[in-house]
Amino acid sequence: MCTILPPEFLRFGNVGLPSPSVEIKLVDVPGAGYKASADPPQGEIWIRGTSITKGYYKRDDLNSDPTIFPGDGWFRTGDVGQWQKDGTMTIIDR
Repeated sequence: MCTILPPEFLRFGNVGLPSPSVEIKLVDVPGAGYKASADPPQGEIWIRGTSITKGYYKRDDLNSDPTIFPGDGWFRTGDVGQWQKDGTMTIIDR
């Protein structure tokens, strides 16, 4: 779990606010036209934190794959998100 959805933010497509123990960043997806520097920011969702997996059980082939674990503890979700003005995240692509 990397987001929390309080009832006051409940709306279609919204996945919520970042959990206190998780960092979330958006990374550009140039081929699809998503830019983290856009307004609103859009990009592939990368997460890291103490509650995020550091790897898959007995899957060294995946754990060493930079398209999944690019380094520095980051995990690439494969989802494309957009930050909303209220600080919540919406998934907009895969």
